[in-house]
Amino acid sequence: MNTVIVEALTKGMDIATQPAEHSDLDYLIGTWQDEPEFDQAVGDFGRIDKDAWQ
Repeated sequence: MNTVIVEALTKGMDIATQPAEHSDLDYLIGTWQDEPEFDQAVGDFGRIDKDAWQ
């Protein structure tokens, strides 16, 4: 009976019974390239302004 109820709720709530297809960023693994210009451009984002946090 539980199976019938779960199936009815799944259909009634329009829940997909197939696993969701993931669209993550796995394809980017291992593609990082060091760019010194980029590191220099974003270097200030790593600094904390102590006056702003008092």
